[in-house]
Amino acid sequence: MDNMWEMISRGLAAVSGILVIWLVILLVKLKKIRFRLRSFTEKEPESNPSPDGPKTMQELEEALRGEKARSNFFFEESQSFNIIIGMDGRIIDLNRALLNIFGVEKEELVGRDVIELVAPDQREECASYIKRHQEDKYTSNQEFEFTGKQGVRRILFGEQHLTIVHDFVPSGILISGIDVTPLRQFELQEGELKQKLALSARMETLGIMAGGIAHDLKNLFNPVLAYPDIILRDLPPDSPMAVQVTRIKSAASRAAELILNFLSLARRGRLELQPININDVVTSYHESMGFKTMESRFPAVAITVHLSDTLPPVMGLAPQLLSVIMNLVRNGCEAIESEGELRVTTSCRKLDSPHKGWQQIPRGEYVVLQISDSGKGIKPEDIRAIFTPFASGKKMGKSGSGLGLVVVSGVIDDMGGYIDLRSELGRGTNFYIYLPTFSEKDSGLELDLTGVERIMVVDDNEDDRKDTCRVLDLLGYEVVSFSGEEALEYLKDHGVALVVLDLMLEFTSGLDLYSKIIEFNPDQKAIIVSGFLNPLDCKRASSLGIIRCVDKPVDRHRLGRAVREEIERS
Repeated sequence: MDNMWEMISRGLAAVSGILVIWLVILLVKLKKIRFRLRSFTEKEPESNPSPDGPKTMQELEEALRGEKARSNFFFEESQSFNIIIGMDGRIIDLNRALLNIFGVEKEELVGRDVIELVAPDQREECASYIKRHQEDKYTSNQEFEFTGKQGVRRILFGEQHLTIVHDFVPSGILISGIDVTPLRQFELQEGELKQKLALSARMETLGIMAGGIAHDLKNLFNPVLAYPDIILRDLPPDSPMAVQVTRIKSAASRAAELILNFLSLARRGRLELQPININDVVTSYHESMGFKTMESRFPAVAITVHLSDTLPPVMGLAPQLLSVIMNLVRNGCEAIESEGELRVTTSCRKLDSPHKGWQQIPRGEYVVLQISDSGKGIKPEDIRAIFTPFASGKKMGKSGSGLGLVVVSGVIDDMGGYIDLRSELGRGTNFYIYLPTFSEKDSGLELDLTGVERIMVVDDNEDDRKDTCRVLDLLGYEVVSFSGEEALEYLKDHGVALVVLDLMLEFTSGLDLYSKIIEFNPDQKAIIVSGFLNPLDCKRASSLGIIRCVDKPVDRHRLGRAVREEIERS
């Protein structure tokens, strides 16, 4: 019995010892866990800042100042324009990009109503656009024209907008965008160039067709124009045949005008301009049979002529300018449905700045031919097309061929002139022809054609080469001549003031030969002499530096002038 109780006592002691040991271990582990928790909570603010940011007022103010500085930097230095507009529509702030567009200081714009800067025809639309922004409604991207310093108009495209809120109340809007003026100007120029290219192609086709028939028609109509006057001279004054013969003469005169138009179209781009006086051309038309025929066809139209007393010469050709006057006068008379007046006026005008009319007219001094009528006018939608072939709105059989204004546009363009046009329905039309003035020195009247320089002539046709050499020899020049590439060897050892090149040589072209010349002598001057020049050859010659071409057969004045001007060109 005693042994049993001894065993139980020992067992309880062992269990008590195990419990004590387990409790000690548990306490140690709890202390370690508490230590770790304390260390974690003490180090957490250093290693993992609170997402709420700084807690003190000073820290908050510093953070706010930093954010504001960054915002101001991005606002001011952005390549896009930024503008802040108040709820009253006045400008609160704007960045440097927008100031550069307007070319003004910030103080000149802050406080102004933004609508004042918008082009007048777009102000109502722009006001609606800003109002939708202020109401925080969705608006699509839009562009407007703004008027800056010195009246310069810029097209601004608003890309994005933000509503600015202060104390939970909208206080303004921020609009950001870009200046698209260069892009829109390029698109406009591209469209105009495409239209001109299409018109040029039509004119070229028309010119080829006209050139093929005009000369034959002219020869066929010579008797028809000449014989009516002979017949009328031999007929008794009271002969019934006189009326029929007069009608033949009138019809032949109108046909002759049509042939003249065809010839003007066929000669486009190949006019050799000379100094002329516009008053002389107008006077010759006023005294011509064509003008008297026009007066008889339109007896209710009073045609008056007012010429300036002194006009400087212009560069042109009298027959082609005569066709311009004839076509504009006829168009004006046909536009007057009953009684009316047509005026032909000449004057001088100096443009100190470019003039934007039907065409962009650069500044300079001009002789202006004005032809005005009191007719029905031209519809605004038809004005852009009136110089295209067959664009006439007149009734068939009561007017010309539909080529009159095409001839006007082509001839004036070839003469280096410009056209302006103003028309108002019910009040009439005014055509203004601007032709640059030329002094006698500019037109070459005072240019001395003679010289003593050495000139090389390169032409594979012996007769043409001799003719060119003879003209230059008579003008006093020392002349050397070659038929082809042997000219290269000569130029390597000798200098010449000018090379006169034929375009088509036997084994090469004149332009290929000139390309080889400028490889070892890049300053060598040259002109082209040829019986035929196509646009591609002219373009290549210009790219090589050859700017003067003379048509064969050559004569003293044209060749001498081209040679002298090229030698003296710096």
